[in-house]
Amino acid sequence: MAIAINKLTNANIYINNVDLIGRAEEVTLPDVTYKMVEHNGLGMLGAVEFFSGIEKMEASIKWGAIYQEVAELADPFKVHKFDLCGNLQSWDSSGLLQETKYKVHMEAAFKNFPTGMFKARENVDMSTKMNVFSIKVEIGAVSVFEFNATTNKLTVNGKDLTAKYNANLGK
Repeated sequence: MAIAINKLTNANIYINNVDLIGRAEEVTLPDVTYKMVEHNGLGMLGAVEFFSGIEKMEASIKWGAIYQEVAELADPFKVHKFDLCGNLQSWDSSGLLQETKYKVHMEAAFKNFPTGMFKARENVDMSTKMNVFSIKVEIGAVSVFEFNATTNKLTVNGKDLTAKYNANLGK
């Protein structure tokens, strides 16, 4: 059986359902980092770490220039809906096998308002950073990862990993 290789090489960004195709040069999505607590008890030969939460998340977008519709979103008190959509291709030795939608939903607030970094005869560097409250990753119609910091929801491959935790907290 041939090995299938996935390639994801391009994407488009939407903010509050506004299509921003061609305006963003680069998007850096957050790394979801698990916070771990070390435990080293009497009689143990080694230390171990246990899950204790999720670190804060940050994303960034490098824009090709300043855009009015992006500047209007700079209010740090408002959370916006971000969607990144890509085309995930699967290849093997016979060629292209399939194309699947790759989608990342985020709810985030802007942390800065860029005014530009200028260099002679080069495009101005305009980058925004966002504080991310929630993220959901879908491949095709399948939700493979979801985390929402304000609702304590953590789902991996459709399994709610925080259901018991939230129930114990009376939620």
